[in-house]
Amino acid sequence: MDPFSGSVGDHHLLPFKITWSNLRSNHRIYEAASARSGFFNSAIINIATNPLALEYKDLLDDHLKHKPEREKYVRKVKKKRPKNLDQVFHEAHENAFEKIDCLQCANCCKTTSPIFRDVDVQRISKKLKMSSQDFENTYLQKDDDGDWVLQSAPCTFLQPDNTCFIYDIRPQACREYPHTDRKRMIQIIDLTLKNAEICPAVSKILGNVMIDLP
Repeated sequence: MDPFSGSVGDHHLLPFKITWSNLRSNHRIYEAASARSGFFNSAIINIATNPLALEYKDLLDDHLKHKPEREKYVRKVKKKRPKNLDQVFHEAHENAFEKIDCLQCANCCKTTSPIFRDVDVQRISKKLKMSSQDFENTYLQKDDDGDWVLQSAPCTFLQPDNTCFIYDIRPQACREYPHTDRKRMIQIIDLTLKNAEICPAVSKILGNVMIDLP
Protein backbone atom coordinates (compact mmCIF):
# COMPACT_ATOMS: atom_id res chain seq x y z
CA MET A 1 0.00 0.00 0.00
CA ASP A 2 1.22 3.52 -0.78
CA PRO A 3 1.83 5.82 2.20
CA PHE A 4 -1.38 7.49 3.39
CA SER A 5 -3.55 5.57 0.90
CA GLY A 6 -7.24 5.51 1.68
CA SER A 7 -10.51 5.30 -0.17
CA VAL A 8 -13.29 7.81 -0.64
CA GLY A 9 -16.51 6.39 0.70
CA ASP A 10 -18.92 7.00 3.54
CA HIS A 11 -16.88 8.88 6.10
CA HIS A 12 -17.58 11.64 8.60
CA LEU A 13 -15.26 14.51 7.68
CA LEU A 14 -14.35 16.80 10.56
CA PRO A 15 -13.41 20.44 9.87
CA PHE A 16 -9.77 21.49 10.65
CA LYS A 17 -6.81 23.84 9.11
CA ILE A 18 -3.08 25.13 8.12
CA THR A 19 -0.47 25.54 5.21
CA TRP A 20 2.81 24.62 3.34
CA SER A 21 4.30 25.94 0.06
CA ASN A 22 7.06 25.01 -2.34
CA LEU A 23 7.54 27.71 -4.96
CA ARG A 24 4.02 29.08 -4.32
CA SER A 25 2.25 25.99 -5.65
CA ASN A 26 3.39 23.50 -3.06
CA HIS A 27 3.88 23.69 0.72
CA ARG A 28 3.83 26.53 3.24
CA ILE A 29 5.04 25.80 6.74
CA TYR A 30 3.38 27.45 9.68
CA GLU A 31 5.58 28.00 12.74
CA ALA A 32 4.86 29.37 16.20
CA ALA A 33 6.01 32.81 15.16
CA SER A 34 4.80 35.84 13.21
CA ALA A 35 7.83 36.57 11.04
CA ARG A 36 8.20 35.74 7.35
CA SER A 37 10.97 33.33 6.37
CA GLY A 38 11.86 32.24 2.83
CA PHE A 39 8.76 30.88 1.11
CA PHE A 40 6.80 30.73 4.37
CA ASN A 41 3.99 32.38 6.25
CA SER A 42 3.91 31.87 10.02
CA ALA A 43 1.17 31.36 12.57
CA ILE A 44 0.61 29.78 15.95
CA ILE A 45 -1.36 26.57 15.76
CA ASN A 46 -2.55 24.39 18.60
CA ILE A 47 -3.18 20.75 17.78
CA ALA A 48 -3.95 17.62 19.76
CA THR A 49 -2.51 14.56 18.05
CA ASN A 50 -0.88 11.29 18.97
CA PRO A 51 2.81 11.78 19.78
CA LEU A 52 5.40 10.89 17.17
CA ALA A 53 7.24 7.62 17.42
CA LEU A 54 10.35 8.19 19.52
CA GLU A 55 12.66 7.44 16.58
CA TYR A 56 11.02 10.14 14.48
CA LYS A 57 10.91 12.64 17.31
CA ASP A 58 14.63 12.07 17.82
CA LEU A 59 15.27 12.96 14.17
CA LEU A 60 13.38 16.24 14.56
CA ASP A 61 15.18 16.98 17.81
CA ASP A 62 18.48 16.21 16.11
CA HIS A 63 17.73 18.80 13.47
CA LEU A 64 17.04 21.47 16.07
CA LYS A 65 20.17 20.50 17.97
CA HIS A 66 22.33 20.83 14.88
CA LYS A 67 20.38 23.62 13.19
CA PRO A 68 23.22 26.19 13.31
CA GLU A 69 25.60 23.78 11.54
CA ARG A 70 22.94 22.90 9.01
CA GLU A 71 22.19 26.54 8.30
CA LYS A 72 25.92 27.12 7.78
CA TYR A 73 26.05 24.12 5.44
CA VAL A 74 23.11 25.40 3.38
CA ARG A 75 24.82 28.77 2.99
CA LYS A 76 27.94 27.00 1.75
CA VAL A 77 25.96 24.89 -0.71
CA LYS A 78 24.20 27.95 -2.10
CA LYS A 79 27.57 29.57 -2.65
CA LYS A 80 29.40 26.57 -4.15
CA ARG A 81 26.40 25.07 -6.02
CA PRO A 82 27.89 21.54 -6.33
CA LYS A 83 27.02 19.82 -9.60
CA ASN A 84 26.18 16.50 -7.94
CA LEU A 85 23.80 17.99 -5.37
CA ASP A 86 20.71 16.42 -6.95
CA GLN A 87 22.33 12.98 -7.11
CA VAL A 88 23.38 13.08 -3.47
CA PHE A 89 19.94 14.27 -2.35
CA HIS A 90 18.14 11.65 -4.41
CA GLU A 91 20.26 8.83 -3.00
CA ALA A 92 19.69 10.11 0.54
CA HIS A 93 15.97 10.36 -0.21
CA GLU A 94 15.77 6.74 -1.34
CA ASN A 95 17.74 5.53 1.67
CA ALA A 96 15.65 7.53 4.15
CA PHE A 97 12.31 6.32 2.84
CA GLU A 98 13.46 2.71 2.90
CA LYS A 99 13.53 3.08 6.68
CA ILE A 100 10.91 5.72 7.48
CA ASP A 101 7.24 4.81 7.27
CA CYS A 102 5.01 7.82 6.61
CA LEU A 103 2.05 5.95 8.10
CA GLN A 104 3.87 5.88 11.43
CA CYS A 105 4.41 9.63 11.33
CA ALA A 106 2.08 11.89 9.30
CA ASN A 107 3.59 14.91 11.01
CA CYS A 108 3.26 16.94 7.83
CA CYS A 109 -0.48 16.23 7.80
CA LYS A 110 -0.80 17.07 11.48
CA THR A 111 1.09 20.34 11.44
CA THR A 112 0.93 21.75 7.89
CA SER A 113 -1.58 22.22 5.08
CA PRO A 114 -1.14 22.01 1.33
CA ILE A 115 -2.03 24.94 -0.83
CA PHE A 116 -5.06 23.87 -2.84
CA ARG A 117 -4.81 24.97 -6.46
CA ASP A 118 -8.04 25.49 -8.39
CA VAL A 119 -7.52 22.17 -10.20
CA ASP A 120 -7.07 20.45 -6.83
CA VAL A 121 -10.32 21.93 -5.53
CA GLN A 122 -12.19 20.91 -8.66
CA ARG A 123 -10.85 17.35 -8.64
CA ILE A 124 -11.45 16.73 -4.93
CA SER A 125 -14.86 18.38 -4.73
CA LYS A 126 -16.07 16.40 -7.75
CA LYS A 127 -15.03 13.12 -6.12
CA LEU A 128 -16.74 14.13 -2.87
CA LYS A 129 -19.88 15.08 -4.84
CA MET A 130 -19.70 18.69 -3.72
CA SER A 131 -19.57 21.91 -5.69
CA SER A 132 -16.22 23.68 -5.66
CA GLN A 133 -17.79 26.55 -3.74
CA ASP A 134 -19.25 24.24 -1.10
CA PHE A 135 -15.88 22.52 -0.70
CA GLU A 136 -14.11 25.85 -0.26
CA ASN A 137 -16.70 27.11 2.22
CA THR A 138 -16.61 23.89 4.24
CA TYR A 139 -12.90 23.10 4.39
CA LEU A 140 -10.77 25.96 3.11
CA GLN A 141 -9.86 29.57 3.78
CA LYS A 142 -7.68 32.13 1.99
CA ASP A 143 -4.34 32.92 3.57
CA ASP A 144 -2.62 36.32 3.48
CA ASP A 145 -1.30 35.60 -0.02
CA GLY A 146 -4.73 34.67 -1.34
CA ASP A 147 -4.04 30.94 -1.52
CA TRP A 148 -6.60 28.33 -0.51
CA VAL A 149 -5.49 26.46 2.62
CA LEU A 150 -7.21 24.25 5.18
CA GLN A 151 -9.18 25.83 8.00
CA SER A 152 -7.58 23.80 10.79
CA ALA A 153 -4.93 21.30 11.80
CA PRO A 154 -4.54 18.33 11.68
CA CYS A 155 -5.63 17.94 8.06
CA THR A 156 -9.35 17.41 7.67
CA PHE A 157 -8.73 14.30 5.61
CA LEU A 158 -6.21 12.58 7.88
CA GLN A 159 -7.77 9.40 9.27
CA PRO A 160 -7.08 7.85 12.71
CA ASP A 161 -4.69 5.29 11.21
CA ASN A 162 -2.74 8.07 9.43
CA THR A 163 -4.06 7.14 6.01
CA CYS A 164 -5.45 9.87 3.78
CA PHE A 165 -9.16 9.89 3.01
CA ILE A 166 -8.52 11.52 -0.39
CA TYR A 167 -5.14 9.95 -1.15
CA ASP A 168 -5.81 9.16 -4.82
CA ILE A 169 -7.03 12.71 -5.49
CA ARG A 170 -4.88 14.61 -2.98
CA PRO A 171 -3.43 18.05 -3.83
CA GLN A 172 -0.28 18.27 -5.92
CA ALA A 173 1.51 19.76 -2.92
CA CYS A 174 0.90 16.54 -0.97
CA ARG A 175 2.02 14.36 -3.87
CA GLU A 176 5.36 16.14 -4.15
CA TYR A 177 6.18 16.58 -0.46
CA PRO A 178 8.88 16.65 0.87
CA HIS A 179 10.43 17.54 -2.52
CA THR A 180 13.80 15.93 -1.82
CA ASP A 181 13.70 13.84 -5.01
CA ARG A 182 13.10 16.68 -7.44
CA LYS A 183 15.52 18.25 -9.90
CA ARG A 184 17.47 21.44 -9.12
CA MET A 185 17.47 20.97 -5.37
CA ILE A 186 19.57 24.10 -5.10
CA GLN A 187 16.42 26.10 -5.83
CA ILE A 188 14.65 24.81 -2.72
CA ILE A 189 17.55 24.23 -0.36
CA ASP A 190 16.15 26.84 2.07
CA LEU A 191 12.75 25.15 1.92
CA THR A 192 14.42 21.81 2.64
CA LEU A 193 16.07 23.25 5.72
CA LYS A 194 12.64 24.39 6.96
CA ASN A 195 11.01 21.06 6.09
CA ALA A 196 13.55 19.30 8.31
CA GLU A 197 11.68 20.83 11.25
CA ILE A 198 8.47 19.09 10.13
CA CYS A 199 9.50 15.86 8.41
CA PRO A 200 11.82 13.36 10.15
CA ALA A 201 12.83 11.97 6.76
CA VAL A 202 14.05 15.38 5.63
CA SER A 203 16.08 15.73 8.80
CA LYS A 204 17.69 12.37 8.08
CA ILE A 205 18.21 13.21 4.41
CA LEU A 206 19.83 16.54 5.15
CA GLY A 207 22.11 14.97 7.73
CA ASN A 208 23.24 12.30 5.27
CA VAL A 209 23.77 14.84 2.49
CA MET A 210 26.09 16.78 4.80
CA ILE A 211 28.12 13.60 5.32
CA ASP A 212 28.19 12.51 1.67
CA LEU A 213 28.79 15.99 0.26
CA PRO A 214 30.95 17.80 2.85
